[in-house]
Amino acid sequence: MQHALKKTVRRITPAIFALSTYIFLDSTPAEACHKYVSPYTGKTGCGAQREDRKNRSFSKTGNKTDKPPSKTTGTASASGGSGSRGGSQATPASVNGRLPWPSGMACPYREDPDEFARWRGSRVDALGGWASRTSWAAMRRYFGGHLRRDFVSKAPIMVLGLPLLTNESRGDFAGCTRGKYDAHFRNVALKLKRYTSTTKIIRLGWEANGNWYPWSIKGKYSEYKSCFQRISRVIKSTDPSIKITWSVSGSKDRKNYNALFAKAYPGNAYVDYIGMSLYDHWPAAKTQAVWDKSYQPALDTIMSFARKNGKKVGFGEWGLSRLKGGGGGDNPLFIRNMYKFFKENASMIAYELYYNCGAPDSSWRIYPSRANPKGSAEYRRLW
Repeated sequence: MQHALKKTVRRITPAIFALSTYIFLDSTPAEACHKYVSPYTGKTGCGAQREDRKNRSFSKTGNKTDKPPSKTTGTASASGGSGSRGGSQATPASVNGRLPWPSGMACPYREDPDEFARWRGSRVDALGGWASRTSWAAMRRYFGGHLRRDFVSKAPIMVLGLPLLTNESRGDFAGCTRGKYDAHFRNVALKLKRYTSTTKIIRLGWEANGNWYPWSIKGKYSEYKSCFQRISRVIKSTDPSIKITWSVSGSKDRKNYNALFAKAYPGNAYVDYIGMSLYDHWPAAKTQAVWDKSYQPALDTIMSFARKNGKKVGFGEWGLSRLKGGGGGDNPLFIRNMYKFFKENASMIAYELYYNCGAPDSSWRIYPSRANPKGSAEYRRLW
């Protein structure tokens, strides 16, 4: 009798455990329910939680087994015009979850790239981040074990911003050229060398044409180029598999890119990709006319320069902007125009990473969608 009872208990215990687990997953205290924020729609509260549960299923162990709700095929409502370049007729380019160009997100430690991929409906090919510029020690520490966890294990392409100088050596292009900082970059390259299964891309001294970084050019074109060339050689001599991007700010020199390129470009021997970071500000592209006048010519110029030099173009950061005094805010038109540009130049795009960084309600975020719901919906529709 006792033996038979034990057999019965062993037989029914897994079923009871599975049922209790499922009930637990489907039961949320009222106070937690009201605080719920959907990672897919940005909606809040108990209704949003019920909607997500309706569109997703759970296995008996509590693991998510289905994708988030499928993307809508309709056109998202948008502010601003819809001229010939960025009209609402843009259609998604992904085929079987793949885009014709390498696409991804920055700050994978903010949101899980797998969730981001399921949300937008296409694979994440590339992930981006930035090493600290506060000190040489802080810069080196960035290249620790977290890279495998946050980047290498989650996407085939890793794009990392690497300071050309730090706050400890602001403007010291001469010291850089003499080899004063070689050891720091050799240390970084050695740490990256261990990652053999991923494409490693360094945005070396990104946005040097601005005036906000320790390596900003500020008219010292010759000194800057000599420094860049030396560090590029140091990195590549240590790990030849590392690719170097020379990346400019899209918020500066838009009307004078040809002059900038002529003065500041380090040369083809030191650069693998031409790069740009671009945000919807100064001026905000709220109408197609603004885009056509301010943004499209700059993009055309950098693409022409890249083709002339036999290089692809990388966008290590781009996105919406709600910055006071110049940002376009929740602007689907900007998203649509960027998408159209990427699609038309797919064979020339080395990578593009949406700047999904900062707090969930920060100026740039599109996932979760509560910060920029219209732009987020348009991005999800197209990507």
